[in-house]
Amino acid sequence: MCDRGHMVHFVTQESFTENQYSFVNNVDNRFIIHRLPFSGKMGYALNVFALKRITKEINPDIIHVHQAAGYGFLGTFSDKKIAIVSVYGWEVYDLIKSKFWKHIINYIIHWYRHIGSTSYCMRKQILKVFPNIQTPIVVTPFGIDLKKFKNQHIKKDEIIIGTVKKMDRKYGIEYLVRAFAKTVKDIQKIQPELAEKLFLELVGPGNQIDKLKELAQELGIIDKVQFIGRVPHSEVPNWLNRFDIYSAPSIFDSESFGVAVIEASSCGCPVVVSNVGGLSEVVENGVTGYIVPPKDSDALAGRLKELVLNPELRIKMGEAGINLVKKRYDWTYCVDLIEQIYQSIKNGSYQIKYQEDKYHENMHVFH
Repeated sequence: MCDRGHMVHFVTQESFTENQYSFVNNVDNRFIIHRLPFSGKMGYALNVFALKRITKEINPDIIHVHQAAGYGFLGTFSDKKIAIVSVYGWEVYDLIKSKFWKHIINYIIHWYRHIGSTSYCMRKQILKVFPNIQTPIVVTPFGIDLKKFKNQHIKKDEIIIGTVKKMDRKYGIEYLVRAFAKTVKDIQKIQPELAEKLFLELVGPGNQIDKLKELAQELGIIDKVQFIGRVPHSEVPNWLNRFDIYSAPSIFDSESFGVAVIEASSCGCPVVVSNVGGLSEVVENGVTGYIVPPKDSDALAGRLKELVLNPELRIKMGEAGINLVKKRYDWTYCVDLIEQIYQSIKNGSYQIKYQEDKYHENMHVFH
């Protein structure tokens, strides 16, 4: 938004380092950070007066609040006429399982003039959980910088299956490890020399790394699995370009949008994902990759085996994935969409009409 000439005031109660916002020096003072005085859960209530003071000083055209819980509550003390809240998943999948929090989220969701959802499946979830809601819900997907995430694969002897994700239970890495072990075992029976070249690389930190290492040891594949740990986001394209196959076996619907999946597709990787949340929304089954049932290591292994044995299919699906991202998730298009939403709110155009499109049941059009 700063690059497009807009002034952005970033209001937060979080702590951060200068390195995290090093880009601030590159936007000609169009990005200003306002640090709220209180932090922690109580900060979302105690910072009300500070927020009112800041918004009065800067007199914004748009107030964009991120996440319905926490900042979503704090944002209800701002100017309703110009406020939009973006929902990211856990608020409407996990948090609402508590009757208390469902009541709170219900109040917050209904307060705003607009709601942003990162995926169509989450839009459906919001309407399912809060069927009486009249607030327009606009789908605002994450975008991919095609200049950074691009196909730069180099020829190598190994065949690498990989993922870039936190090693936490919700992302189902355990099922990927089990599926990989079965894939190796099955291929050893028919092409033992190919099985020797097969490896799994797990990129990301997480609280399950030790358990996953124990599992890999138990399954006899510890020498074929590498735990890379956390890497800077700037290095993610390099890792994706090492992978021949990308897998995202998440097990919860709160995985509301598969940004890591479209990053992999943009780098030319065929993908195998579980049918949860927004993952199936970013994959054309049988075209850019495969969609399998969650927690089904056998089904996952079957698709991995098929791709390992068929290099031509990997290339074909990888190219289809690149084309998919160019059509639907190009960064410029997604920024254009957000900018159009901001302009509509500024102009007081609060209505949204829906029309059929080839990918989803409805697409939004502001007017």
